[in-house]
Amino acid sequence: MFRPPRPRFQQVDSDVFLIRGRLSNWVILYEDKALTVIDTGHRQEAALMQKSLAMVAARTGAQRVEALLLTHIHDAHAGSIGLVKVLAEHNVRILTSTRERSSTPTYSESAIGEQDGSRRPWHSRPIRRLWRPGQEEGIARADLNRMTSFEDDSALDVPGRPIPIPSPGHTLGHTAFFLPHQELLISGDAMVSTYPGTGHYGPQTLPAQMNDDNAAAQRTMVALLAVPAELYLPGHGPVGNLRNGRGF
Repeated sequence: MFRPPRPRFQQVDSDVFLIRGRLSNWVILYEDKALTVIDTGHRQEAALMQKSLAMVAARTGAQRVEALLLTHIHDAHAGSIGLVKVLAEHNVRILTSTRERSSTPTYSESAIGEQDGSRRPWHSRPIRRLWRPGQEEGIARADLNRMTSFEDDSALDVPGRPIPIPSPGHTLGHTAFFLPHQELLISGDAMVSTYPGTGHYGPQTLPAQMNDDNAAAQRTMVALLAVPAELYLPGHGPVGNLRNGRGF
């Protein structure tokens, strides 16, 4: 039986931290006493998200979280927004791509899943469950309505100055982020390093049934492999090395 990995905290660069949760990963960037969070993890990992923010603050001296960037709006990657106190504060900017935001209806919290067994442990649920759109999994209307959109291709005015890279396929508005000075690619679910059932390690898309447009997902991965980065920080799995195909 598959068991989720133990949480891990990894300082990838002096100002870049990867947290590998049990269900997904998230990234924290530091610059000038402030933090940018990229994705939040599943709502079941809100306590780990809170702990990771405290760990980074203690290590860097950060005094505030300035922005939250979402690679995409699925519960496994955005489910903790309203459950982590510092992220729930309204002075934290929440940003995602224009296409992702426009393609996500602002539904209210839903009871979807209560009748189909989704309260079972996550690893025993139907595999598609964790990738249903976030608003169906309990991300509140208020969280969705707080989101604003960013434009692609230019560095964002947030700590770490990540450059968004459109990476459609897993979702139509999915975004990866590039840190050129550190030669790091934050790939989210557009390119993972491993996934239960695939049987191998290395750059790969999620299984076809997880993607809104699998052909687009394949094209996106080819494009991401051409980004001039040394390491990629995926939405699932450990840090990967784009230059030799092995782990960090």
